[in-house]
Amino acid sequence: MQRRVEYIVIVFVALIVHGLVLLNDGIYLDGWLVYTKLVERNWDGFSSWLMQAGLPGQLYFFWLMEYFPGLIFKFRMVAFLSILLTAILVYKICGESQLTSRWESVSIALISLSYPAYQVSMETSTTPHLVFYFLFLLAAFLTVRSERIDGIRRYSLQGCAVILFFLSFNLNSLLVFYFGFLLFLLIRERQRKGGSWREALTWSLPRCPHLLVLPFMYWAVKEFFFPRYGDYVDYNRFQFSPTTFVVQSGLFFVNAIYGQLNNALETMLKEPALALLLLLVIYRASVAFKMGPAFFSDSRSNPRALLTFGIVLLVLGVSPYVAVGLGPTLHGYNTRHALLVGLPMALIFTGTVGLIFSQGETGPSKPARAVLVTLVVAFSLTTIGNYFAWQARWVKDRSIMVNLSHMSDFKRISIFWVNDEFQFQGATDYAVYGWSSMFKQVWGGESRIGLNTQFFTSNMLADREKFSRSWALALYNLSDLDPAGCQAILNIKRGRLASPDAWKLTLHYLFLKFLEPEEMPQFLEGIARVHGEPISAPEAVNCRT
Repeated sequence: MQRRVEYIVIVFVALIVHGLVLLNDGIYLDGWLVYTKLVERNWDGFSSWLMQAGLPGQLYFFWLMEYFPGLIFKFRMVAFLSILLTAILVYKICGESQLTSRWESVSIALISLSYPAYQVSMETSTTPHLVFYFLFLLAAFLTVRSERIDGIRRYSLQGCAVILFFLSFNLNSLLVFYFGFLLFLLIRERQRKGGSWREALTWSLPRCPHLLVLPFMYWAVKEFFFPRYGDYVDYNRFQFSPTTFVVQSGLFFVNAIYGQLNNALETMLKEPALALLLLLVIYRASVAFKMGPAFFSDSRSNPRALLTFGIVLLVLGVSPYVAVGLGPTLHGYNTRHALLVGLPMALIFTGTVGLIFSQGETGPSKPARAVLVTLVVAFSLTTIGNYFAWQARWVKDRSIMVNLSHMSDFKRISIFWVNDEFQFQGATDYAVYGWSSMFKQVWGGESRIGLNTQFFTSNMLADREKFSRSWALALYNLSDLDPAGCQAILNIKRGRLASPDAWKLTLHYLFLKFLEPEEMPQFLEGIARVHGEPISAPEAVNCRT
């Protein structure tokens, strides 16, 4: 019964923290490319895009998803289930390891579940990443579980694990993260049998030679059969530069670690009533589920080992991104590079709390429990806030498209200089092809591009041939773009019906969507104020007014 209670707690927290992903109906960033290819059933374009980037696993994932109905919700459901099952597997692996106490296992699972460094679970194009991460942990669990049984069942589990590892490596950063799992097996073997590290290696190596060669075998197969080519020939190439190493490592520390912790605590202080409510919910849940002394009295605990292993795992989770010059941002699409940070940080936080606060026969002290619960609450509030921001962003985008549909005179414009003064913190990223896809959704055709005035200037149009090579692509829904066509400024401001608070706007939108859909058109018209202004430009030599 107790184990079942712990699963209920994980599911309960997952629903609170990530439940909004199931309600999110937005299309963002690279998700626009996926959406348009799926709607048009343009598998040639889809295949060309992902195969050039050497990502066959993602192509097969989207191909498989085509067998399920719908366009948006099915990806949100897969994302949520992947997040939930990943947290459950983290808990089960900790339990199977015999290296952590029950309360530590739950703590690690909940912190990794709520840690806000990865903020794009609602983005369709990154859904495969969550699936591959889940498959990786499922393979790790099956490998650990196989050590407890003998005979044909053992070899069956190990065979399934090898297949799942191979599939999971389609998220290539897991090839490096995998060595943390091998270290975990070594630590576990030494814990079980005692002795030195050399003896543990001697026992382990003959038992799992297939696990040692697996990542190298995958990389060889991938590079031989699915090499990068075309526009993506240099995609994720290694960058052997000390400057790159320092800069990208710094971005991980500032944005994925310090920035997230600071932002989470700041969010909790800004929303004390909500934080208190969440604390009370967790407390009442712990009482209702009888998570009392028996739960905390488990004596298996080695906080120093947890902290050390967490640091090693963090390095392994960060290093593949650093090696190719990719670092995360505090918010937005580039937080996708921090997918593997959550679990190491959960180990680090749990180990640190265990070292700082003494533990008695009844487990961690009350201050230690308070710190861990506070971390889960703070991270949860931040993650929930991110979901609200992205859903509000979609409400804004829908409003923009509704307003553009009333501006048919601007269909002739080729280049829109977007001056966006209506933004939600944490969801400000817009891709060029996001704008082109929205224009296509409203007016049809692939002849219009949106360039944010914060990042682009007219100088980039001086070399039209170079500009066309970079952007006038069918992949970006810009196959008919004329860089010398007409230009206009597109001003976007907050409308009269738009609440400045993302959560209020989101709740209003969801209320209308499910309960009063007939009011939705009028509501969307009033969310954003969109004004276009044609301009004369020396580059627009093909413009005919």
